[in-house]
Amino acid sequence: MKSTLRPLLSCLPVLLGFWVEGAIANPRPTVPTTTPSAYPVLVSQVPVGRQVATQKTTYAPSEPIMVNYANLPGNSGDWITIVPANAPDNSYEEWFYTDGQRSGSRQFKGLAAGSYEVRVYHNWPNGGYVVQDRYRFTVGTQTVTPINNRHISTNKTVYQANEPIMVNYANLPGNRQDWITIVAANAPDDSYGEWFYTQGQRSGSRQFRGLAPGNYEVRVYYNWSAGGYVVQDRYAFTVR
Repeated sequence: MKSTLRPLLSCLPVLLGFWVEGAIANPRPTVPTTTPSAYPVLVSQVPVGRQVATQKTTYAPSEPIMVNYANLPGNSGDWITIVPANAPDNSYEEWFYTDGQRSGSRQFKGLAAGSYEVRVYHNWPNGGYVVQDRYRFTVGTQTVTPINNRHISTNKTVYQANEPIMVNYANLPGNRQDWITIVAANAPDDSYGEWFYTQGQRSGSRQFRGLAPGNYEVRVYYNWSAGGYVVQDRYAFTVR
């Protein structure tokens, strides 16, 4: 991980909000003049190496579900569906064809309380029911469980290599540009890997992409850029 990278606040667009290994595709931006919900494609909501994600990890019952997708191969028969998390891979409910679009967003109807997955399939019918990527989310009450009075934690202390990392946060001040990142445990405080803005949410959860074996920290910072690189809380975990 390169710890000497710095935000280039004035020279890269806000929309390309993702991390590329060894390089910055979009450093932390200045405050946008348009709210993220107004953007046609929220690519920043699709973790690097993934093809699909929901805009939030938890929704209220009957709340519309916003699905973002990226890095698809561009077949007219690529398609995306939402199903219960334990449903077989050949099941589907509400779904749509991407019509050759490699990235975009789609709003699904709200659902009853439960655990669900959004799944992406390539090139129907040739691709069959082979799930190319899946992203789990919850409808209903979410329990966010950072330890004691901490602001941040992972849902496990040990993960397997490439296993997605679930980060829970709570008790944040509610600034739109409070932000959270995962880095190597020995990385300087001004370094960052995959990251996201909390968009003013004081508590919530976010799934990060899996990592190679090693020791890591999830870190929370307040109110970029005014808050600088002052780590407000950190939580260590291991990938084996």
